[in-house]
Amino acid sequence: MNFLEIIKKHKIKKFIFISSIAVYGKAKKEKFDENSVTKPEFSYGISKKCAEDYVEYYSKKFKLNCSVIRVGNIYGPFQPKIGEVGVINIFIKNALKNKLIKIFGKGNQSRDFIFIDDVVNFLIKCKSIKSNIYNLVSGNSIKIISLAKLIKKITKTQSNIKFFKERLEEVGNFRASSTLAKKNKLKISFNIEKGIKKTVQFYEKNKQFL
Repeated sequence: MNFLEIIKKHKIKKFIFISSIAVYGKAKKEKFDENSVTKPEFSYGISKKCAEDYVEYYSKKFKLNCSVIRVGNIYGPFQPKIGEVGVINIFIKNALKNKLIKIFGKGNQSRDFIFIDDVVNFLIKCKSIKSNIYNLVSGNSIKIISLAKLIKKITKTQSNIKFFKERLEEVGNFRASSTLAKKNKLKISFNIEKGIKKTVQFYEKNKQFL
């Protein structure tokens, strides 16, 4: 709300709010698009949806130029380790140290991961595209067990994979559509293997960030 008050007062030309696909809640059979019902079930998604509502309110009442970007699971170099958030970076860092790779549940849950470069490139383009709500995902999901095996292959690690009890906040097989963003200059340049290789190369050269 502080940001919205600032752009209203100073007549800022464009405001982009980074939201999350977590606003959709638990997975369904179909892919989520921007018109899907939002029903967040955990605190992170609830906070993002609440902020989205304020952005929409200010946009309509004060005629502000705002866009909401619902980003998928971002990964890439420099991602900090905060608890169990950022599974790709956690797996990579553990693999490069030959430490245990932990999977919560059976590993059959799938996620849509998008590389940081693709996210940043689209956000830059947002300055010149129509104000709207956009899903920002790669459009391709991968099972967590397949992800762990791919990272083991790329890093050539001796790490073992171990399964633990599924956590409460697991959302199942999540899929989302980025069709609207692709119609508005989104270009996915990194598939999951290419993105992981670039991330691994970064940490191999910059071991202080492991």
